[in-house]
Amino acid sequence: MIIENEYNIALKAVNKASTYILAQFNQRDFACIEKLPNDFVTDADLTAQQIIREILSSESSYPIIGEENLFDHQNQNIVWAIDPIDGTVNFINNIPIFACAVSLINLKDFTSYVGVINLPFYQKTISAYNGGGAFLNENKIELKPNNHVSIAVMRNRRGSKLANSELKNITHFRNFGSASYEFTMLAEQKINLYYDDSTCLWDFAAGKAIIKEIGGKVDVLPYDRDNLILSKYKVKASLYH
Repeated sequence: MIIENEYNIALKAVNKASTYILAQFNQRDFACIEKLPNDFVTDADLTAQQIIREILSSESSYPIIGEENLFDHQNQNIVWAIDPIDGTVNFINNIPIFACAVSLINLKDFTSYVGVINLPFYQKTISAYNGGGAFLNENKIELKPNNHVSIAVMRNRRGSKLANSELKNITHFRNFGSASYEFTMLAEQKINLYYDDSTCLWDFAAGKAIIKEIGGKVDVLPYDRDNLILSKYKVKASLYH
């Protein structure tokens, strides 16, 4: 594998899809359906996923999985994980906090080789590849001293808790409704800790690559090791550890 080549393919796919997503967000011309109770999808999600899929499948040899019922992995360990619009509820409600995310991840050990997250409304691309560093647009992200108020993003959907020692310096808590967006906040060092005790592979895979390249740490625990694609995960990420 030439990781930088896969990284450039991911950038191309995410940037093209994000242009489409932003146009749909501005035009407000999309259909919305409820897949499950309180779980929504729009035709913008589906079209964006197809845009990404077409580029990845034509330029890369790795199989693809995606949030919107896309499972082409064929029992292989290294897969592309796609979240075409992470933050669909925000997108539907005209809240500009949503992201388009793609990662190349190894399901055997959860190594994220490539991670690309685009924030269409904010014209930001936060990306990384294994050994190549992390970038905000084309500028390399450097880890700065932690000298601001400590903020954490936390979701305790299963009732699990972090140790008091991990929370002792946290003074404020936030939830933005998009895991990928929250990982970009962590990458830009605007928050100090990300924790979710029930998230999906495509929600954290791109962010994991980015945080690792900045020098941070991401702990991943699947609940169902027999079905890593559909398993929920407990994920904790921090830059200062």
